[in-house]
Amino acid sequence: QELPPTLRYSKILTMGHEIPNRRAILRFKYLVKRFLTDNKDNDKLIGVHCTHGLNRTGYLVCRYLIDVEGMEPNAAIELFNKSRGHPIERTNYIQDLQRR
Repeated sequence: QELPPTLRYSKILTMGHEIPNRRAILRFKYLVKRFLTDNKDNDKLIGVHCTHGLNRTGYLVCRYLIDVEGMEPNAAIELFNKSRGHPIERTNYIQDLQRR
């Protein structure tokens, strides 16, 4: 569809109900780091969304917080759940994050 020229859109294909693969995780972290670096001096926002905005979204956001920002897994999960207003529901995502 038509997107405003000020909006940058990147799609990362991930399968529902499955832990995103290494390539998807690395791509996500690269895009977030690049966005944050490019926009450190402005108030632009980054949006992350999957079908319902919970499980794959939560997993990738938490992986970024854990892997890049050094946050403890349970703290990252709690922060995402609180910020989103709805918890990550898939046990396999939560268990994988907790093993990081």
